[in-house]
Amino acid sequence: MPQSLILNLVPEASIPQQYLSGAHLHHLFLNLVSSVDPQLGRVLAIDNQNHSFSLSPLQVNQRSGFSASMQNLRFLFPRWSAPLRPLQYRYQDEIPAGAACWWRISLLDDGLFGHLSRAWQRVATKKEWFLGSTPLHITELCDRFHRHPDWAGVSSYQQLYEQASDQTRDIRLQFLTPATFRYGGYESPLPTRDAVFHCLRKRWNRHSGLAFAPSLITPIMPVDFDIHTEVLQNADTKIVGCLGQVNFRIVGDVDALTIKRINTVADYTRYCGIGQQTTLGLGIVRRISASR
Repeated sequence: MPQSLILNLVPEASIPQQYLSGAHLHHLFLNLVSSVDPQLGRVLAIDNQNHSFSLSPLQVNQRSGFSASMQNLRFLFPRWSAPLRPLQYRYQDEIPAGAACWWRISLLDDGLFGHLSRAWQRVATKKEWFLGSTPLHITELCDRFHRHPDWAGVSSYQQLYEQASDQTRDIRLQFLTPATFRYGGYESPLPTRDAVFHCLRKRWNRHSGLAFAPSLITPIMPVDFDIHTEVLQNADTKIVGCLGQVNFRIVGDVDALTIKRINTVADYTRYCGIGQQTTLGLGIVRRISASR
């Protein structure tokens, strides 16, 4: 079942800007996995194309005195929410020692990760970890919606399907970290219908056990958008992604079952990132209220 975990972190020393990259956070995730299941950790380290999990950039709470972008905003599961500010994904300065930080890990494949959660609860908060060379402590690991309503949560795939609307036609998606998409052998920041919804559909099919046909997305059309591009540097590679909001609508004479399935994959954005390099913090998307 998909779940989003929130790890509250406190660094013992300042975290230099270069250690805040997606690659260093990905390495920390693999260390967490390996502490419970060394074999799975090795498999994930080799499989760079694995989309069974996604990671957010490291965030800093406002109360710590560092510039942060996310606090005290509410999310109403499963579909409706107020728009959120983009997550902090680019840092100009180091994070100071003692700053109250949080980090989201989303796990999509119960077959891979179903046995990890309880073990992580025991291990994560009782050991010193490292982000780059900076030691840090995990003070809490939480998957409970009422504790972290914006980001934490757990649901079965069956529940996501059952709770999806069979009438709602508006799908408003907000990109909270830059997203980039692959077209053939090239990457583009343009969030077309095919790029967004085929990505969601394929990941849903892979992990849910309830497959939807490619033709499912045919009645989805973009109706308006407010997006801009963001340029990121990842090692020696320049990444051009999009931020903002894209609104889609289900058009034409579409039966209730198809509408329900489309809403299912749209609601799946609660857990599933979109596009490339979601294990490095890219492509975090939120469905927002169609009533706004």
